[in-house]
Amino acid sequence: MKPIDTYPLDLDLTHKWDDEADTKIKRSIHSFLTQSTTISAHEVANEIALAFRPEHNIGGFCDGVEDICIYTSKYLPANHISQDRLVEIIKALRGLPQQEQQPQWRYIFQTGSYLLIEAEGKKAMSKSLSKPLLTHSSWKTGAQDLYHLHIDTPENAVKRAHLRNLHAFMARLTRDGISICFYQALHAFSQALETAEPYITTRTMDVLIVYDWLRLAGSKLMEAELKGSPGCGELWDKQKPGFSQERWEFWRRRLEDIEKDAGYEDQARETAGKAKDVLVQLMEG
Repeated sequence: MKPIDTYPLDLDLTHKWDDEADTKIKRSIHSFLTQSTTISAHEVANEIALAFRPEHNIGGFCDGVEDICIYTSKYLPANHISQDRLVEIIKALRGLPQQEQQPQWRYIFQTGSYLLIEAEGKKAMSKSLSKPLLTHSSWKTGAQDLYHLHIDTPENAVKRAHLRNLHAFMARLTRDGISICFYQALHAFSQALETAEPYITTRTMDVLIVYDWLRLAGSKLMEAELKGSPGCGELWDKQKPGFSQERWEFWRRRLEDIEKDAGYEDQARETAGKAKDVLVQLMEG
């Protein structure tokens, strides 16, 4: 896999439910992601802020911007520079000076109170502004339909690719300390490395998601403490949830097994090997 992809993107972010503010926000984001203009992340942030009007609900407007960013991220390939540019926009928003009767941009994405949007663009989870992080149960409820899709049709392949892109976005948010998505990462590892064998093509996508988490936010995950978190695959002891040295070692062995198993697709084997190498480096410090 190349260090980063920079090929031009052809994005269409419009939706039938967009209002005037949504359209302005999406237009600014689109320009920066596709580099169709020389606009900077700071300028995009200012344009987003200017889309706010007194008649808008402050909290609802911030939530709407988060929704647009997540909706956008699923169309940005996991290894494409546009994902990093989207994170730059979020950072620029959080750096805007606070003004009276304006959204508190410094908190955008910080609470983790954002939506996982499924491939159709529908909201799959409810928000909870009172919780500092998305809980494992709420994540599972939102993502389970995509996780359980076997890649046996072109439509399902697209949906699972969207899920991978969303994970890469969350990994970047975690990497940069914007929003801590440890539960989502844990579920991805469990799905890929602790479950019975799915369709071969599905396993390839699962391993790609694990690799994205490791290459983008592996050092953060190694520091994570979720000992009380639920969620284990059938191949792991349910009495030992969360991240642990023992579980990391189990995942390393599973990646090694996939790398050596000729029954998997070449991409799965190659990616498993790369993921294993990254993990070994992280474990050795």
